[in-house]
Amino acid sequence: ETTVNLNAVAGFSEAGLKKSKTLKKLVLPSKDTKGKKVEAVTDVAFMGKYGEKGITGDLSIPEGYKYIGQMAFAFNNISGEIKLPDSLLGLGEAVFFRNEITSLIVPKGITEIPAVLMRGNKLNKVEFKGDIEAISDLAFAENNLEEIIVPDSLKTIGKQAFETNTGSDAYNGKLVIRTKSGKNPNKLKDKENYIVDPKNPGQGPTIDYTKWTQED
Repeated sequence: ETTVNLNAVAGFSEAGLKKSKTLKKLVLPSKDTKGKKVEAVTDVAFMGKYGEKGITGDLSIPEGYKYIGQMAFAFNNISGEIKLPDSLLGLGEAVFFRNEITSLIVPKGITEIPAVLMRGNKLNKVEFKGDIEAISDLAFAENNLEEIIVPDSLKTIGKQAFETNTGSDAYNGKLVIRTKSGKNPNKLKDKENYIVDPKNPGQGPTIDYTKWTQED
């Protein structure tokens, strides 16, 4: 086993911490104070405190970053779209746990989605640019996903990976997982809260018109 030491950002400086209270966008540095390239974010580097506001607004991670440690941005109010850099090769668990992120773009270098990665956000869109092979436990739980397209390379979906999402009205509130080819080559199985490559077109929710009032 080979250990590689990456030059990593470990959180805010004292001055940066004060500025963070009013930031509308957090842009991670591409170089440190000595001019050396920054390639990683350490574990819990920017983790907030449960129940407090923390970092708000957008987050920009520049090209050159290769790894983001576990819970690095957990318990904040980061919002909008997260476009992970194409240079990224690894992610720790629960990196973005409990934020307000609405969209995620996963680069080619990532082949496994770690546990609890995006749990407790407001995701309505996820795009995979590469060949994901595994989505781990609770990775996308507690979001607003209705439908998601996964690459044909996906072999395993962990426990509760998509638990408590919005789901599709056409499929009784279940999340729809569509493989890129539509052929489900690795025979991913349906679960209680999601359905893979449904063959039928689905149907809308039934409406009980007897419960409508004149105001409706």
